Amino acid sequence: MSGKTVKERYESDTLIVGSGIAGCCCALKLAESNLKVTLINKMGSPTESNTLYAQGGIVSLGEQDSSELLSQDISLAADHLGHQEAIEILAKEGPKLVNDFLIDQVGVDFTKNDKGELQHTSEAVHSARRVLFVKDHTGKEIISKLAHRVEKNPNITVLTNHTAIDLITTGHHSQTPLNVYKENKCLGAYVLDTHENQVKMLLAKKTVLATGGVGSLFLYTSNPACATGDGLAMAYRAGAKIINAEYVQFHPTTLFHRDAYRFLISESLRGEGARLLNLKGEHFMEKYDPLKDLAPRDVISRAIYEEISRTDQGYVMLDAGNLADRGINLPQRFPTIYEKCLEWE
Repeated sequence: MSGKTVKERYESDTLIVGSGIAGCCCALKLAESNLKVTLINKMGSPTESNTLYAQGGIVSLGEQDSSELLSQDISLAADHLGHQEAIEILAKEGPKLVNDFLIDQVGVDFTKNDKGELQHTSEAVHSARRVLFVKDHTGKEIISKLAHRVEKNPNITVLTNHTAIDLITTGHHSQTPLNVYKENKCLGAYVLDTHENQVKMLLAKKTVLATGGVGSLFLYTSNPACATGDGLAMAYRAGAKIINAEYVQFHPTTLFHRDAYRFLISESLRGEGARLLNLKGEHFMEKYDPLKDLAPRDVISRAIYEEISRTDQGYVMLDAGNLADRGINLPQRFPTIYEKCLEWE
């Protein structure tokens, strides 16, 4: 707060920091109960988030599928370290919410086949084709539809170019030192309006941190530049218990080009049949896991690192040459990835 004076004070029922899929869904559900919501994003657009850059898809249930099978797959993907109660809730309630909320209410137009039926693809560890997608820009479709509904809702105020600085709590920012011994309650957040260059006090009965991950703390990441761990840091300073911080969400494959900014290469390519190759032209994943190119992300990443270390070349390749044999038109199915690769050809 040094050097900045708080000039404005706002109040709402709920303050949500971050406007990706989590923040927008939370705002819309709260607004249904006639609660006044303030939703902030530190970037210039309300859609700028991890969600915007998600390519592959979102899990539903496929044919001859079940929540029990989905639960087993999620647990395997987490190397059996996931919280089982949370996994079962996700497996049981997640697919229904995708259909009832994202499709029926929000109007997300997932890719369909010639019969007008929803298509499913596969991703790592999933034992069934159950991932709904929109070509290779699923996140863009989802967040565009969500943001449109958010901006039309009279109970939601959206503030872009507003960066959360710190949470306001009864103990953390109190002028009475003895309050540190009392139960700590969050009252909102100090926020920097980067357009006006002034700090605002956003007070709320409840505060939700939907700020994404910490990917940009690393030199190389598949996460966008806005994923800087702000929410985690603010929560820690305010006294929240941080658990599982060693688990960082990432994708194993990004475009390798010394002049190109990091660009995600969706694991849906491998879900459709693409295979990893070392520079000797060898498909190497069968050496590391029975699931081969659909092994969990951590297994894929370690295998890539091992192959890079052995060849001392700095990268491996992804062979999508067999997709045509599977009836998949690469430019149509993965237009964003295809065009980006041509750009750096």
